[in-house]
Amino acid sequence: MKMIENTREDDIFLLLDADELPTKEALIFLKLFDGWREPVKFGFRWTVFGFFWLKAEDPGQLESIPLIGKLFSRKKQERLLTLYTVCTLGMLSTVYGDNAMLLRRNVWNNTLLHDRLNNYTANHPKIQEWTLGNIGHYAGHHCSWCYSPEGIRLKLEAAQRHDKPRWGDYPDKLNLKYIQELIRTGGWFDGSKPFISVPRTKNDTGLFAPDYILNSNLFQYLVKPPS
Repeated sequence: MKMIENTREDDIFLLLDADELPTKEALIFLKLFDGWREPVKFGFRWTVFGFFWLKAEDPGQLESIPLIGKLFSRKKQERLLTLYTVCTLGMLSTVYGDNAMLLRRNVWNNTLLHDRLNNYTANHPKIQEWTLGNIGHYAGHHCSWCYSPEGIRLKLEAAQRHDKPRWGDYPDKLNLKYIQELIRTGGWFDGSKPFISVPRTKNDTGLFAPDYILNSNLFQYLVKPPS
């Protein structure tokens, strides 16, 4: 923040990881519309390995039990990923003390921040969380593990030690043919298949993937799974 000049407290701050891709429409809305409350969650379309596999909702308790799960199985439902990504610079500074991770962790109502919160709401509207984007009308795309097989292997090898399970510790999980098969079939490292196939359509309007992904030769491996 010390490197940024000429800021105003109603300027918009966004916290996004490299695999969280906001839509242009969501950003324009925040820029032009006056009156939205903070902090803001973005509703992301959550895909894995590429834009052709949607993350499904986790199975229920009965569905997760072998044999019994078959009796209670149901059609997989898409899971909307919601993450706290937006607040004003005023809230970031006064409430969060310029610590962006406090925004991501949504701790504005923590008792340790009570005095900071009171100072902020004394001259601003009361804090009110809300979500921008839902299924079918997303505020962005979240593409997890969206690499080539070689990139996924590197990610496995580079995972932090406290990440559990650390699949990179198992040599068979690092095999490129094995990784490519996961990408092709929508499988996961634990043997499950927790994704929903979503083929690209001719009339896609940015719902499947951002236009700059679809129109670039660099990212075609994220648009169509390996044959």
